[in-house]
Amino acid sequence: MVRTGTMAFTRDGEWMESRCNIDTSLFPPVSRQKLIVRSRLVDPGMLGRKLTLVTAPAGFGKTTVLGQLYQELKQSRVTCCWCSLQFGDNDPARFLRHFITSVKNELPTFGDEVLNRINTSVPDDICDAADLIVGDIHLADAETVLFMDDFHHALSAQVIDFVNLLLEISPATFRLVIGSRIRPALHLSSLKLQDQLNDIDVNQLRFDKSETREFLCSVTNIDLTNSQLSTLFAHSEGWVAGLQLASFSLRNPDMRDAFIASFSGSLREISDYLTTDVLSRQRREVRDFLLQTSICNRLNADLCKVLTGNEDAQALLTHVEANNLFLVPLDYDGTWYRYHHLFQEFLFAQLRRNHPSEIPELYRKASRWFAASGFMNDAIEYALLAGDIHLVGRLVHQGPMESLTMEGKMVELLSWVNRIPPNYKIRFPRLLIQECLALAHLCRPVEADRAATQARTSIRELETNGDYAYGPQEIERIKAEEALLPMLVAFARDDPKTDAVSSLMQIRTKDDLIRAMTDNFIGYISLQNCELQVAQEYLNKGRFHHIAQ
Repeated sequence: MVRTGTMAFTRDGEWMESRCNIDTSLFPPVSRQKLIVRSRLVDPGMLGRKLTLVTAPAGFGKTTVLGQLYQELKQSRVTCCWCSLQFGDNDPARFLRHFITSVKNELPTFGDEVLNRINTSVPDDICDAADLIVGDIHLADAETVLFMDDFHHALSAQVIDFVNLLLEISPATFRLVIGSRIRPALHLSSLKLQDQLNDIDVNQLRFDKSETREFLCSVTNIDLTNSQLSTLFAHSEGWVAGLQLASFSLRNPDMRDAFIASFSGSLREISDYLTTDVLSRQRREVRDFLLQTSICNRLNADLCKVLTGNEDAQALLTHVEANNLFLVPLDYDGTWYRYHHLFQEFLFAQLRRNHPSEIPELYRKASRWFAASGFMNDAIEYALLAGDIHLVGRLVHQGPMESLTMEGKMVELLSWVNRIPPNYKIRFPRLLIQECLALAHLCRPVEADRAATQARTSIRELETNGDYAYGPQEIERIKAEEALLPMLVAFARDDPKTDAVSSLMQIRTKDDLIRAMTDNFIGYISLQNCELQVAQEYLNKGRFHHIAQ
């Protein structure tokens, strides 16, 4: 069946990446502080192999090593792409979209056909896209290295199978550099036998004695005696985060010997140390700021102001960064930050232990901020973390339908809808209409019909719905959208009815999206009936209204 632009257009008639994808995940974190150059690890020559794998627990400097490798290759004019994976990337379709977007950042035409497919249907297996991906790699004809940090967020069987297949069939010009807390179940033995694996583990990531001295002297301005250095090195075992944490207490020369003698560098001790020597020594304003902002994976001053209610959020961010409190810049102009993962986990554990009742409201604040800033994906994720199904419903209900249908959000919408209990979902008819629209896109007629029936039931109860106060214009729009439901179900069945044309023509609304969909439906029916001139007229009208949005 030829679906001639019936529903999903971008403004340019092409696929458009969702603005909900925060661009900072496509670039390595930056540092405005001096870093220890890991010259024994950062050797561009060793990146001639298919896979470089960097695995270690939190705090061993994986991201720093990946970032230094990235910069070394960039200077050699190698095409380098980056993606920092997140929890949601364990979903295969979302992982594939993130994977392609990161490469498109450097190779703009890469993966267009695959994106068109996964934005309009749920892939049974993302491995089916590997041939097309590899074809685009060949067409690029450029030495390309893709860095994937925090790969432990994406260890589903399909993702692992896809990466294994990519390593097997991609050309020698394409290589992967992966950072992970967990050793992934890739075909590492096979790669090693073929001399195609650089395997960097926790033992190689540990600072040696000279790196420990350089770190303390050059980065933290602490000069230890040889005896003090040897004892600290033995106790910390080269754990970078442990050394950074220890540096807070080492600033007092009178306390150094006693501290070094007692410091073991264990995780339990680090937690106790963070509580007593780092967090408790901050003034109350800074301590509250750290705990309240620990719920978010990415931060900027405006978001922090909303979370904390503190108008001096930018000054506090600057203070936290200047005092080496494990704040990592994500861009060069100091807009976006994140906490070091280990420190964020510690802060959130403290928040959960001491102020558990505050967490849902902090998530709600984050959700509302991201929604107002146009990051609908993050907004809904934080609303779900808050356990606030009403907020999820309102976000999807109030969110522009075009942002969910025209920017490739159908699959993601369904994943959100599936997490909402039916007794809540029925209270938000526009959510159900959007669900029906997405299911029609994905050619699932039985489910689309069920969603349409539920939407009609919900619409009949609009005026008695106490969960959300609908205004007259909202009710008018919802009822206009309701008129499209029969056509959506018919479209899902690939059986549009000719007699529906007259009812579609009766729809009166100024909403460009509804008019565009109506015109496209009429054009599609006319095309099926070989009325080519009428089809062209209405499809052109539909395109005009899509562009007008």
